[in-house]
Amino acid sequence: KTLPKVMTKKEINQLIEQVENSSKKNLRDDALIELIYSTGLRVSEASAITMGQINFDRSEINVLGKGNKERIVVFNKKSKEKLTNYLKKDKRFISPNSSYLFQNRFQGQLSPRSIQRILKKYLNFSGINSKYSTHTLRHSFATHLLEGGADIKVIQQLLGHSSAETTKIYTHISSNTLKNIYNNAHPRSFSKVKN
Repeated sequence: KTLPKVMTKKEINQLIEQVENSSKKNLRDDALIELIYSTGLRVSEASAITMGQINFDRSEINVLGKGNKERIVVFNKKSKEKLTNYLKKDKRFISPNSSYLFQNRFQGQLSPRSIQRILKKYLNFSGINSKYSTHTLRHSFATHLLEGGADIKVIQQLLGHSSAETTKIYTHISSNTLKNIYNNAHPRSFSKVKN
């Protein structure tokens, strides 16, 4: 398998700061991008979230994933703040006639293609590789969790992978991190031994 592209933590921060500091601050876009990165949701899953699937008290979303398989994803404090802010203040995209969390300007479901366009817009504004996609955010979520010490089985469950084999691709990506740690820590590594 080819290894998926992954954004660095610096690039993720740069992207999120671009959305947060946009001259035309868009609370929906801010909540959307933060949520995708903090949960590892597929773009189709983010598009389909309804208000009834979210438990704000527990910071959980009951997601219907590939093959109509249900799973629970958790979101962090920052996502909770941005979602709450968006739902309270952004009246352009919140309609009582629609149950979708993320709505378009016609107050219908925000489509996966629209979500991809939104991300591309902010990637271009921030000067980050525009070849990145919403799936790159998902890969980055998994890789950063693994680098932070999360168990591969937990990541598998959060991503909704039916097989651990699918999730193991992230161990190959993280081998670069292992090499960097090794080279910086071992007294006989190439970076420390002089010819």
